[in-house]
Amino acid sequence: MIAAGGTSYTISVRADTRALQHLSCSVKWGCEVTVDQFFRAESVTLTDTRIGYKVVASASGLRIILLPSAALVDDGGVVAPLEGMLRIVLADREYDVQVAARDINQSYNLEFSSDVSIPLPQSTPPNQLAGSSALDVASLNVEDMDFGWKVTGSSRRCESVFSYHGALWCKLPEGVDMPAAFAIEGKLQRPLNVVPIGRDYLKILAQPARVRLVWGQAPGQDVFITREHE
Repeated sequence: MIAAGGTSYTISVRADTRALQHLSCSVKWGCEVTVDQFFRAESVTLTDTRIGYKVVASASGLRIILLPSAALVDDGGVVAPLEGMLRIVLADREYDVQVAARDINQSYNLEFSSDVSIPLPQSTPPNQLAGSSALDVASLNVEDMDFGWKVTGSSRRCESVFSYHGALWCKLPEGVDMPAAFAIEGKLQRPLNVVPIGRDYLKILAQPARVRLVWGQAPGQDVFITREHE
């Protein structure tokens, strides 16, 4: 059971993976479920639409970022945490996670990982992957880039940001993992589709006026991108 005390928990796939797991999710910071790179997910579903989620594929595995939009619900006069069932279906197993949204100040992570070393086929040579971001950016038309954006937040903030043909591009500092992105629309936050470009560029497939970048494993390190001019 996931409760207070610590921020990261690992469940080995050798354990009973069909047993229900519980995850506390902060309304302010969200939470994260990860499945390591050894397993391919066939589907991810969440029963309550008031808990937004985004599936992000990365080199280290599948990351599911959750961001509740509410904390407490009144059920017949009983006030209880907002809850939803997250189901992750893989080729040979499935995980059920009961997610409870709470007014807590700490982010919680739940990780499903293998304790067996399994070699992975590598379809893209490392040298090509490392250079792909530079090649992709170099292919863009500079005249169509719009740098009228401002970046604030933690030291993880973009070194440069520009919009291009309906998408936002963020160059992350060296060594920073790819975040999840959310459009800030009044009091609501909507998950955005993102595409990692090489090892250092994040391409957000939209360009809302305000964007929040979130790292589930690093609460308090959010970055904000806002429009400086129309």
